[in-house]
Amino acid sequence: MASCPPTLTDILLDVSPPPWTLSAFMAYLSQNHCMETLEFTLDSQRYAAFHNQLSFEESASQRSSAAARVCEWWNKLMQVYIVPCAPREVNLPAQVRDRLLNLSSGPYPPHPDELDEAGRIIYELMNDSLLVPFLQSVAPLQQANCYNGGHDQHHRRQFRHTNHLSHQPRRSVAMSPSAEFEVYSDGSDSHLSSAFSVESMTPPTTPPTEYAFNSSPGGLQRAMAAHNKGWKKVGEKLGFGRKSFSRRSTPTSSSIFDL
Repeated sequence: MASCPPTLTDILLDVSPPPWTLSAFMAYLSQNHCMETLEFTLDSQRYAAFHNQLSFEESASQRSSAAARVCEWWNKLMQVYIVPCAPREVNLPAQVRDRLLNLSSGPYPPHPDELDEAGRIIYELMNDSLLVPFLQSVAPLQQANCYNGGHDQHHRRQFRHTNHLSHQPRRSVAMSPSAEFEVYSDGSDSHLSSAFSVESMTPPTTPPTEYAFNSSPGGLQRAMAAHNKGWKKVGEKLGFGRKSFSRRSTPTSSSIFDL
């Protein structure tokens, strides 16, 4: 008997079984021109991770420099996802958008909790509008009763907001568009400093948004395989291997923090 389809939380945490993986979900969003919802979710996690690392900076000058950089990233979040007509504008109520835009971005960056409400709205948008079509696109549902309104509401309450993922005991955050890297510090500032110095990391194998995965047999699988290979090389270049953990190699979309 077929297993029940995963929840959106399972997919975002990359613990769902094939064929409902995070890689497949990303490919589906890319194909359907709605990547901005997932990109905002992931970039909110990255912002939270880097903001949380500020406390590990040893000197006042280091904290000041790091805080200024995180302030820049907050401004990028606003300019890319929140301001009206932004290049990847996400669908938020006016009062939520205006509150975010009115927050002071310096001298210390806004706390990640400020993104909670927006993250919850975007999560519910993905859950209500994108999850079921995705599940049906990769594997027709054989047990429709496994996925119903009560099941959906239960897990929606469990997933409070986008930063909920970064508050887990194992805080997996896509620091680069590659795999899930464990974010932690041993008391030195080397981890944060190296993260700050990361330059553009979009690999040449990233599937373009307009790529029609269903245009040829195996197109989706080939695109995902190429995407995984490209990000594996990026992860090796950054040297995260010894101090990171990953449940599976998971490509993610290009981050505004890599620009």
